[in-house]
Amino acid sequence: MIEAEWPGLASRAPVMDGSSPVVIFVYVEDVDAAFDRAVAAGAKILMAPQDQFWGDRTGRIMDPAGHVWTIATRIEETSAEERTNRWSAILKSKS
Repeated sequence: MIEAEWPGLASRAPVMDGSSPVVIFVYVEDVDAAFDRAVAAGAKILMAPQDQFWGDRTGRIMDPAGHVWTIATRIEETSAEERTNRWSAILKSKS
């Protein structure tokens, strides 16, 4: 269970400015559907779902209690060589 801060207990909520010492990373069957449900339930969009070079589609939200979540779905299996080549291409395009 992940919940909001409770006075009197030895736990505190993350800082509401979006900073958190922890990011919860979960794989789901359909990242876009899970993301849309989270936003409809009050989550703040930190990064809309997008395809990543390593083979996941990921999005990031902050829930109403301030917890930061990365939600992901594996969309393709990639080799170490493919990931290295893709990352190199990304870096090259930014220079």
